[in-house]
Amino acid sequence: MKNHSRHFVAATCALAAFSPVEMMAQKQPNFVIIVADDMGYGDVGIYGNEYIRTPNIDQMARKGMMFTDFHSNGSVSSPTRCGLLTGRYQQRAGLERVLLVPRNDKDKEVGLPSEEITFAKVMGDNGYRTALIGKWHLGYLQKHHPMNFGFQKFVGFKSGNVDYQSHRNRYGDMDWWDGLEVKDMPGYTTTLLTTLSEDYIKENKDKPFCLYIAHAAPHSPMQGPHEKAIRTEATPEGDKNSDRSNKEIYKDMVEELDWSVGRILETLKKYKLDENTFVVFFSDNGPVINNGGSAGGYKGAKGSPWEGAHRVPGICYMPGTIKEGTTCEQTVMSFDLFPTMLDMADIHYNDSKKKLDGTSLVPLFKGENLAPRLLFWGNGNKTISVRDGKWKLVRYNQKGDITLHLFDLNNDPYEKNNLSKQEPELVERLDKEITHWLSPSIRKFLISLLEKYSARIKNNTLTYIVTMKIEKTALLALGAAMTSGAALASNTVDKSTPNVLLILVDDLGLGDLSCQYAKDLSTPNIDRIFETGVRLDNFYANSSVSSPSRAALLTGRFPAMVGVPGVIRPSVDQNWGYFDPSAVTMPEVLKNGGYRTALIGKWHLGWESPNLPNERGFDHFHGFLADMMDDYYTHRRQGGNYMYLNDKEIDPKGHATELFTSWSVDYIKKEAKEKNPFFLYLAYNAPHSPLQPPVEWVNKVQERDKSLPVKRARLIALIEHLDYNIGKVIQSLEESGQLNNTLVIFASDNGGDRGSMANNGPTGVPKAICLRVVFMSLAH
Repeated sequence: MKNHSRHFVAATCALAAFSPVEMMAQKQPNFVIIVADDMGYGDVGIYGNEYIRTPNIDQMARKGMMFTDFHSNGSVSSPTRCGLLTGRYQQRAGLERVLLVPRNDKDKEVGLPSEEITFAKVMGDNGYRTALIGKWHLGYLQKHHPMNFGFQKFVGFKSGNVDYQSHRNRYGDMDWWDGLEVKDMPGYTTTLLTTLSEDYIKENKDKPFCLYIAHAAPHSPMQGPHEKAIRTEATPEGDKNSDRSNKEIYKDMVEELDWSVGRILETLKKYKLDENTFVVFFSDNGPVINNGGSAGGYKGAKGSPWEGAHRVPGICYMPGTIKEGTTCEQTVMSFDLFPTMLDMADIHYNDSKKKLDGTSLVPLFKGENLAPRLLFWGNGNKTISVRDGKWKLVRYNQKGDITLHLFDLNNDPYEKNNLSKQEPELVERLDKEITHWLSPSIRKFLISLLEKYSARIKNNTLTYIVTMKIEKTALLALGAAMTSGAALASNTVDKSTPNVLLILVDDLGLGDLSCQYAKDLSTPNIDRIFETGVRLDNFYANSSVSSPSRAALLTGRFPAMVGVPGVIRPSVDQNWGYFDPSAVTMPEVLKNGGYRTALIGKWHLGWESPNLPNERGFDHFHGFLADMMDDYYTHRRQGGNYMYLNDKEIDPKGHATELFTSWSVDYIKKEAKEKNPFFLYLAYNAPHSPLQPPVEWVNKVQERDKSLPVKRARLIALIEHLDYNIGKVIQSLEESGQLNNTLVIFASDNGGDRGSMANNGPTGVPKAICLRVVFMSLAH
């Protein structure tokens, strides 16, 4: 294969400059967006492939503008399609991974959020006919249907791939839609999509139209035009049934795709639409090498953070507007096409509600350069890359082990030489840019929260306490906003990045705090935090039991959607969940944001790889893996020892609450000394049964009120002992000078156990808990 790389010089498209054309002076232009699936940079003749023949794509490049630094927004399908349609980083919509065909209820809810605005919606609102012919891959429920996002016509398939002949998905289900109905149509998928697109152009030749042709090729299954169906009623699953090599089949698939591109361009010319139609061709991500694809010498392939995963063929074509024979070496991304279409159609779009991240490419068509900008790629927020001109930094996360890789793409386009040690200041700057990009701004959220809940609402349902100091900068968000990446910050975290202390207690009733409804117990340390701030009183845990609440808390998602509909237990016959290893967790995001992360205490989301705390984002784990302790002093569960220090089993002596407190105090002192921003998830077992407080604490309670039932006295002692220990943790923050720069959250995983005589307040039900948020100070 020829070496066809371009070495990223700054003076890019201006080298091929031409006299600016008055674009679309008389008539609104049409738009045709052609997207290949899993086609690599090196899979096209003009990009250096001498094996696969692509004369039509090559001719499109020669007659238009060929990009040598064109990038898909993601390294896999769904994220790129989200970025393309919305003109925004897909992280804003929470779509960072492939949306697999759902086989259960937990997966069905995931899809393009209804509030997202697509180019189809905007173009349709401005008089355009809009259509998607081909692959959707942004959700499976009716609410995710493309016709709910501005496409007036949809013919194609919803899933990631279908059999090219039978049009069945990977589970054998028919997945071919005509509008809102499943309706199979005969024909090889690439050919069928081409015919449908030609017909659409003919039908709308006298109206402005926006046609999105989303091909299946050359994604698996491996089927050329003459291969038989693989997925049938008798054999519903499979990706190949041919004796031919993948390389041969892949060649046929790409060449059929090239034929399709030629047919579309011929149809536009036939109806004299070619000079008034902007056509763009690119791939949704890099290739699958084993299928026969080529990244053209670039490192990596589909799904990786390297260039081969997202540097793809990219061509723009519009005779009379884009000068033929133009090669552009500026860095562009697929989300730039939305603002480009708006610019070319002279549509004035107010993006204040959904800020566009892309930029118009029209200056390139006029021989000008784009303004300098930073560009980012994220693989589920675990591995993040940033591009600044010729420099690319990859923050690589391999099972929690983060390494930094810096490349000078002008001189090292294939990412062979890591320059991070030679350029420490540059690495530090770009790494901070990644942190800022990952960090949602919550300042406005906190201010609105304070305004909304400054009064103490009496419809109590949960205890949730937060202490923090806010400067006039963005802070790091928690929960769903962090884990989904739904809102990326335009502001940045300053040097006083706050620590985060998340205290989660176990089975604490709504009424079992003296600042709530309890008259028979005292919790002065929790009360003290509450009394200095603002309270939220109408907030719920995601479940009435432990594991689901913890899964939701750490991922910001409904627990069933991450595989935890019920309690996870060591006993197989009593186990009701498996924490999805691909779900992004809060500590993973915070760790990528430069935080030290620790879990001290109860995990309860798995006790085997890949669901150990150190594998789910925590640098440091010191605590208990299982669901509950049968004894607060021996720490055993059904005879087994689940106490660990990172990956080593330990057998410490002492009451579990006191051990977790001591370990937390030591951790806070250590991180304060090293001046690291930290996220500490302190998950106490108390006051979960068994009701086993230290004897002296029970004696104090019974001396105070001899009328108390024994069980209630023991629960009160366990809670007061817990409160005392929480006070010691808060005191360690004060003594180390960290309290005024620490976000402290206190919550219970669910309501109290009435079998333990817990007080669940006026609700009287175990699942009701209450939430309160306190701010030490808030700077506007």
